[in-house]
Amino acid sequence: MADDYLTKRKICGADELIAFRHVRAKAHFYLGENEKAISLFRRNCSETEGTGRLARRALSLNSLATAHLAEGQVEESLRLLHAAVELAQQVGDLRTLALAQVNLGVAYSEKGEGEASSRHYEEGLTTFRKIGDQASEARTLYNAGVLRVQAGSLVQAEEAFAEALELARRLGMKHFESTVRRQRAECALQR
Repeated sequence: MADDYLTKRKICGADELIAFRHVRAKAHFYLGENEKAISLFRRNCSETEGTGRLARRALSLNSLATAHLAEGQVEESLRLLHAAVELAQQVGDLRTLALAQVNLGVAYSEKGEGEASSRHYEEGLTTFRKIGDQASEARTLYNAGVLRVQAGSLVQAEEAFAEALELARRLGMKHFESTVRRQRAECALQR
């Protein structure tokens, strides 16, 4: 395994190994290989527990939660995301905090709890704005718009899509811009 090779050869330390494993896990996740992703994320969570690597642990918990959510394990995802939020707040890791807040919005949406979902999306959006991450702000607005369409709140969805579209234009996110335009048009047709 790559982890063993890297540590035996002393090519990288523990922090680099955890970061490397995180990238590998994300690759497995994006390829739909959730079991492998979960295994690697879980290993990172275990190796960061009690080590003082709280920011890395918060990110690992968030990522593990998204993999569980992709498997339909909403309750486990919620448990992990709440832990990630708590740790990210504790260490002041605003990027991981925003990611976990938005993912809580996704998880609560999957659970059918629209009010909690909206609240967490808004918290994540506020945090992304606070750190100036406009690309993530645009994606969060888009996802909040999709959620609002599903809830039948078409006027609010249109507002979220309009904000996401403006940010996408300003940032030159051409592919994302076309995605938002398409969703915005579909929303307008439903009104």
